[in-house]
Amino acid sequence: MVLRGTTPVLQFKVPFKKDEVELVWVTFSQGTTIPPKEILTITQFDAEFDMEDNLVLISLSQEDTLLFAKAGTPSVSVQMRIRKPDGTALASNILKFSIGMILKNGVIQ
Repeated sequence: MVLRGTTPVLQFKVPFKKDEVELVWVTFSQGTTIPPKEILTITQFDAEFDMEDNLVLISLSQEDTLLFAKAGTPSVSVQMRIRKPDGTALASNILKFSIGMILKNGVIQ
């Protein structure tokens, strides 16, 4: 579960090292209930790699998680796509998580 307005770090275990990755895309979707412009897509950003455990760590901001619809709506789907230096493109399975509500909406400054 991810609570709206929080800053979670999502972890993806990958079968290769950082130097074997050229580009990372992570796409989030919450079904057809939200307009496409509100679907959060993180592209061409510097994902953090945990070299020991082959983990890609994706940090979400408060603004990112506030884009998710409130609790009780469809779960969020997430998929990571990677392009390797040789042009090989890979995609993770689509994962799903639920959204938890917060009592006060907005970014904590």
